[in-house]
Amino acid sequence: MTQQKRRLTDRVKKFATVIGQGSVINGTLGGKDDYVILGRVEGNADLQGTLIVQEGGEWQGDMTADYIILCGKVNGDICARSKLEITNTAQVTGNISGQSIAIAEGAVFEGEIRMQMKQDVTYFEDQRSTRALAE
Repeated sequence: MTQQKRRLTDRVKKFATVIGQGSVINGTLGGKDDYVILGRVEGNADLQGTLIVQEGGEWQGDMTADYIILCGKVNGDICARSKLEITNTAQVTGNISGQSIAIAEGAVFEGEIRMQMKQDVTYFEDQRSTRALAE
């Protein structure tokens, strides 16, 4: 019996907190919710939930969350307590760590990778869009 792997995007609640396109947030984010970033965040985050930086979204600072999906531009260190997914539209500068890390073919990444468990980094070709999360 094979276990089907589900995408992290399937974990996001329909009513996540959205930082809209054109919005700029300065400061620290914390909480137990899912966040979708379409605008720009300048600061750090420590979240219990899923954090998504959508294509067109930008993040300047460090982030820690249970699950992290990067589709936009990120400059800072990233720590996923569970899973980290970097899609083919992402541009990431900084060190990344997590129990499970997947990097799509075409993603731009500059930094070091630290795995918290003995697993290989998964590389994948993105087959489906993440834009539906913002709609």
